[in-house]
Amino acid sequence: MSQSIHGKRIVLIGGAGFIGHNLALSLAQRGADVHVIDSLQVNNLLQFSSKMPDLQNRELYLRIIHQRLDLLHEAGIPLHVQDARDYHALGTLLNHQIKPQVIIHLAAVAHAGRSNKDPYSTFDHSLRTLENALDCARGQVEQFIFLSSSMVYGNFETEEVDEAHLGLGGDEGFFDLEAVPGPHLDDRGAGGKGHGALLCFSASGACRSRR
Repeated sequence: MSQSIHGKRIVLIGGAGFIGHNLALSLAQRGADVHVIDSLQVNNLLQFSSKMPDLQNRELYLRIIHQRLDLLHEAGIPLHVQDARDYHALGTLLNHQIKPQVIIHLAAVAHAGRSNKDPYSTFDHSLRTLENALDCARGQVEQFIFLSSSMVYGNFETEEVDEAHLGLGGDEGFFDLEAVPGPHLDDRGAGGKGHGALLCFSASGACRSRR
């Protein structure tokens, strides 16, 4: 793995979050030329510093976020503060400035409660940024990786849940693998090659009180 990515220029869109900054640091340690694109507006610095002045534990969140950004800076990983919803600005940054070989898309509203309360914002930050990134990547990159987190609920028969159990949670269980934009990746991916979807599952069983 280290040899295959050594020296490759890799862009992480939405890469300043919890998963993103850890992935960026790991890739950089393996010799990749890593760049992070993030607006810092979702679950990040600008949101907590300006839009949530009365948030409980706000100072703690800000310290954690500043620590993430400091780690990226110390590792020599450039942070491009750019909103990936801006198609033209993203295209200029990707195709004329950074010119990556690999794009990893992580941008999302990483909070189920907020996503349900504001589906428009969820669509805007998750799917619109994905569409823009795919279009900018067309014929420009070697690999495009879509990284998604999906939560699975239900009354499962076993304590440990894997892909074989998805959708088998009874009335309470829900997960539609066909909803993952795999076909969209096929249609809009990097020239029809080098694209894939990586799903991270957080599985939760039925409430103990209902057993």
